[in-house]
Amino acid sequence: MILTHEGITQPVEEWALDYGIPSETIRKRIGRGWPVAEAIEIPVLTHGRPSQRYRFDGRSLTVAEWAKLSGLSAFTLRSRLRLGWTIGRAVTERPQLTGKGPRKSGGGYQATSAVSIEDRRPRHAQDCA
Repeated sequence: MILTHEGITQPVEEWALDYGIPSETIRKRIGRGWPVAEAIEIPVLTHGRPSQRYRFDGRSLTVAEWAKLSGLSAFTLRSRLRLGWTIGRAVTERPQLTGKGPRKSGGGYQATSAVSIEDRRPRHAQDCA
């Protein structure tokens, strides 16, 4: 499907990339009679409302997009924004290790008691060894 908007004609896939909307969503909107401008410009709703965009460093992105770009989790960014941080500070400041709470080590949980693997074997397995 080829669409023309503001004097530019290009395939739906290109409009999808330009506006960050899935091409299938644009096709469905056009099929339902939406004007081309609205079909490609109106953001996809998430949880009943458009995703909020944050402008920083010449870009306007959602929290999920900023998270992917910065290497931080979306949870961390949302938490920082709720605390009143600017988007610039939220995406550029590296997390501080506070020493609070449990930590993971090497992809697994650290042991909480001094139990050896031998102690965890079923009793009959120890008798056979």
